[in-house]
Amino acid sequence: MTIEASELSPACFGLETWGRPLSEYDGCFSYQHLKSAGDRPISYDPSYFISKDKVDTVRARIMNTRSKKPRPIKPSIPQEAIDACEASWDAANEKKRKVDPKRHDASSVFVMTCRHSQVLFLCNIDTPGERQQCIVACLEEVKDLIPLHAKILQAYDVGCVMDHSLNLVHFFSYPILSAGFRERVSFVINAMHSFGHQWVCQIVYSPCLRRGLCLTNAEGVERFWSRIRKLIGITRNQWNLHRIWMIDQYTAFVNEEGRENLGSWIH
Repeated sequence: MTIEASELSPACFGLETWGRPLSEYDGCFSYQHLKSAGDRPISYDPSYFISKDKVDTVRARIMNTRSKKPRPIKPSIPQEAIDACEASWDAANEKKRKVDPKRHDASSVFVMTCRHSQVLFLCNIDTPGERQQCIVACLEEVKDLIPLHAKILQAYDVGCVMDHSLNLVHFFSYPILSAGFRERVSFVINAMHSFGHQWVCQIVYSPCLRRGLCLTNAEGVERFWSRIRKLIGITRNQWNLHRIWMIDQYTAFVNEEGRENLGSWIH
């Protein structure tokens, strides 16, 4: 990441008094890449994509953490509701393959935006399914952009499952998030997705019932996918280097246009 957060979204990160910035996160498995298209080493520094080394490091840390015995906790919602959401949502099932690894060397692109649909970070996913290392890597990048007293409200289509997973970690053994950071992160479920969750999840994690969100529906990521959908067919058959470059450059264009229109937002 080579751009200051205040340049991405002055309305969220150019503040004198800090509250709780809202970030939104989602992956789109339409942005696959065919192995047959080939690749070359990335010869430039993307403005928005988090490096593969960073994501892989987070993945290794998560796997190490999961090998340890979780601490007993009382979940914020009944365990059976968490289990039902985990079973019914693909995003919560890390073992489900969204693409054929024999044909594809990248399965999707993940994005994190602010509440005004300004892109903060992108991740290229080279695993068959959706996994938690991407959202953790994005959260850690956001942590470096905000003051120590600022908190993060993270919207995710399986925010209930992610929140529970992080709570299972023993903070003093091998935490997924760095020490002191977990307490600063809370979760909601994107408004459109919340209706597919268990009733208790809708009550606890709905953005409509969370103080401070006002009119935010946390669906900025869907607006971003809609804006760049024309790249799906083009990038699938490019070198992966060119695919990353094109998505990165088009994201810069979308962000520049969005920044000029921040004054039209009423929240």
